[in-house]
Amino acid sequence: MTPLVQPEQIEQAILLIRGQRVMLDRDLAVLYGVETKNFNRAVNRNLDRFPADLMIQLTAALACGRTTPNPPANGSNASRNGWRTVGF
Repeated sequence: MTPLVQPEQIEQAILLIRGQRVMLDRDLAVLYGVETKNFNRAVNRNLDRFPADLMIQLTAALACGRTTPNPPANGSNASRNGWRTVGF
């Protein structure tokens, strides 16, 4: 029986940011087969199931390297589609 998600797919989604291995919310949503906004809603509904240090919100400078070629003009950490980038 083959796994639903190939290990290589997971390995490619893991980023190294400031010495920490992280996966972005959008990459996790793809692995779970849901939209990013629905993934984040599910996480927010179940915050008590996650350790406090499990999630980080990336700064604009860190998010820009992954989500946009240039920092957002308004100084926010929003990505091109208006959603923030969250690492797990």
